[in-house]
Amino acid sequence: IAVIAQADARSATLAVDGELTLASRRGGVALRSAGALDLQSDSAIGTRAPEWTLNAEHAQCKVSQLDYQGAEARFSVLVSRFVGRACEAVLDRLQLLTRSSFRVVAVSEQVRAGHIDMQSSTVLRLHAKNTLVTSREIVKVDAEQIHMG
Repeated sequence: IAVIAQADARSATLAVDGELTLASRRGGVALRSAGALDLQSDSAIGTRAPEWTLNAEHAQCKVSQLDYQGAEARFSVLVSRFVGRACEAVLDRLQLLTRSSFRVVAVSEQVRAGHIDMQSSTVLRLHAKNTLVTSREIVKVDAEQIHMG
């Protein structure tokens, strides 16, 4: 009778001992709140649906560990930032198409490949205090002009 009469108009609690299911056999179920809507569980929260949509002006996600499995992930963003201690990627293929690229490596960069093909439409510049070019079989330099020294 307290639920019907609502003894305290500022607060109401629906509490049961045991499992509780809210179900609609022929329509949807909507939870609406004028204030914050807070879902809490002492063990887990699970969602299952053929489609899941989230619309928000601002979202925060804090997770200790995230495991994602899926067929495809697409992101459309204006700015993307990643800050971390380490990034590891194991891929069969990596393809990057960009209008401009810039990278700074403070200590060392190493590339190990079976074949490297670099092509520039105007200038390819290698500059260092010391530059070493070694080959077991052939070193070929081909140009209209070759300047040494």
